Amino acid sequence: MLPGEDLVSDGQDGRSDVDGHGTQMAGIIAAHGHGDGGGTLGVAPNAKVLPIRLSINAFGTSGEAVKAVTFAQKHGAGVINMSFGSADDAPVQAAIRAALAADIVVVASSGNRGEPGGDFPGRYPEVLTVGATDPADRIASFSITGPQVDLTAPGVDIVTTGINSSGYYQGSGTSEATAVVSGAAALVRSRFPELSAAEVVHRLTATATDAGDPGRDDSYGYGRLNIVAALTANVPAAPASAHSETTPPSTAEALPQRFPKRTSPLVITGTAAAAVLILGGLVLTLMLRRRR
Repeated sequence: MLPGEDLVSDGQDGRSDVDGHGTQMAGIIAAHGHGDGGGTLGVAPNAKVLPIRLSINAFGTSGEAVKAVTFAQKHGAGVINMSFGSADDAPVQAAIRAALAADIVVVASSGNRGEPGGDFPGRYPEVLTVGATDPADRIASFSITGPQVDLTAPGVDIVTTGINSSGYYQGSGTSEATAVVSGAAALVRSRFPELSAAEVVHRLTATATDAGDPGRDDSYGYGRLNIVAALTANVPAAPASAHSETTPPSTAEALPQRFPKRTSPLVITGTAAAAVLILGGLVLTLMLRRRR
């Protein structure tokens, strides 16, 4: 856990969590267990977290989010995790676009049904938008669907770190699913350091396991996250056209390829005010309005 930034309390470095949501998301991404089978293990346990604390359940202006994304960019973040909901806000979208231009992967949640706050930044085309699945690999009842969804990942009854007396937490939401994908993006950036942010996103979506209607659909996006395939499959380069749905076959062992609707660099964001460094790449998790 690196020293980060606290945009709420003066003189703090972002490593104090009074809400718990940030700690939960950071654990899903980077918890490393106790080495004896105890504790909980995150998706990318060697990742480093750069924490940035923002206001909880008070996302009314763009100022804090813009400052957080800018801070992450200046401090070398390779992945930004955004597990929160807000209204459409041009300055926030502009900050995300600047992060994309800096070769950062931004991941955002699709949002939870019936939850106030809004469906952005998940509805911005610049981010990798994640929905949640349940243990039966069905779309979770709370997960918002639509054309903005790019990928799905487990988001029900996820065990992670917490700030309560036990030190652990079990929760459900698109926040949790988004953190899983952010951890996967960190692994891909570590395994393939030569890939651009856009190519990382392409690899994650192209190797997803198709679900729902054949091809991309508004429930599963390009499918369910398949981390093993993302780290091992022979994935052809993304087509020149962002609208192309086909590509020449790769190897016999590779999974069928599906391509994202955009090929510009994407930034991955999340919920806990933090950023993660994994072999040269930082993952930023922003602690804002919780997703469920």
